[in-house]
Amino acid sequence: MSISREEEGYPMLQRGRILEKSLDESYRSKSPSGDPGKSVEELCTCGKHHCPQPIPESQPFCADSSYNQDYRKWELPENRKALRNEVPEYLPFEADSSYHQDYRRWELPTRFTKPINRYIETPETRDFITSYQSDYKKWDLPQKVGRAPASLSRYILSCPDNPNDDVLRQLSLNAHNIATSENYIQAKEDRKFNTIYTDSFKGKQLEVCPVSLLPPIPHPPPGRHTMFWDSKAKTWY
Repeated sequence: MSISREEEGYPMLQRGRILEKSLDESYRSKSPSGDPGKSVEELCTCGKHHCPQPIPESQPFCADSSYNQDYRKWELPENRKALRNEVPEYLPFEADSSYHQDYRRWELPTRFTKPINRYIETPETRDFITSYQSDYKKWDLPQKVGRAPASLSRYILSCPDNPNDDVLRQLSLNAHNIATSENYIQAKEDRKFNTIYTDSFKGKQLEVCPVSLLPPIPHPPPGRHTMFWDSKAKTWY
C-alpha cells in the first residue's frame, strides 16, 4: 500500500507544488514568540496568495564584451605623402590671334534721357461743380392718402390685433387660472417588476482570505523559499 505525500506530512500547495520538509521546516520553530508559525500556503484559503520568490544575489558586473575579448589591435600603416604632379610652366603667348586682327572699335550710341516733367499749379478759383450737381433737382414726393401721421406710431404696440407679431401677442396675453379636474386620480405605483431570477437569487457573501488581512509578505532571505507568520508576535519571520 502506497502512502501519499500528504499523509507523510508534506503540505500540498496550490497548482500542484509541494513544499519539501527539508527546505524551510527548520525555520518554522524559530519564531519571535517561540511557537511554530504557518506558511503562506497554509493560511491562504482562496488559492491566490503565494510566497514571493527570494531575491537572487547580485553578481559582480562584468563589462567585458565578446568584442573586447576578441579584439586585436592592428598596426596602422604610415601615412604616405601624396605625390604632387609637377606641371610645367606655360610659355607666354606672343602670336596675334584672328580676333585681334579683325577687331574694330565701334562707337556707342548716345544715351536717350527722358525729360523732366514739370507740373503747373492750378488756381484756387476753379469751379468744382459737376454736371450732375448742376442738373440735379429736388423733387417733392407725393404723400399717400390715408397714411397715419408719425405721431401715432407710438400707439401701435398697444394694439392686440396683430397675429403676426409674437411680441405684441405676449403684451396682450393675460394668464388665466385653469381649475384642475376633480375626476383625475393619480395612478398608484404598485406594479411589480421582479423576475424569476431576482426572486430565486440569493446573495452569497464571499469569504475573506486571512492572508489579505495580514501585512504584505516580504521576500524570503537568501537560502529560504517561504515565510512563516507568527500569530502572537504579528510579524513574518
